[in-house]
Amino acid sequence: MYLNDIAEQIRKYKVVTYTDHRQDSYVMYFDDYNSALDCWRRELNSNSAAKYTASVALIRVDTGEPIMRQTWRT
Repeated sequence: MYLNDIAEQIRKYKVVTYTDHRQDSYVMYFDDYNSALDCWRRELNSNSAAKYTASVALIRVDTGEPIMRQTWRT
C-alpha cells in the first residue's frame, strides 16, 4: 500500500494540479477545507511547466467530486 492510498482513506480534501491535461505526480491532502482552499489559491498563482494548459482542482476525497477547478492557457 502506498502513502497516497492511506491519505485517500483518512483525508477529506485534496488539491490536484494538471499540466497539459495530465495529472501531476504531486497531490496535496488536507483535513480541513480552509487549508485546502489556501493551497488551491497558491497553486493558481504558481508558475506552471505546461506547454498548452494548466489546471488546479480542489476535490472532496470521499465522493471524488471537484469543489473548485480552474483551467488556464499557458
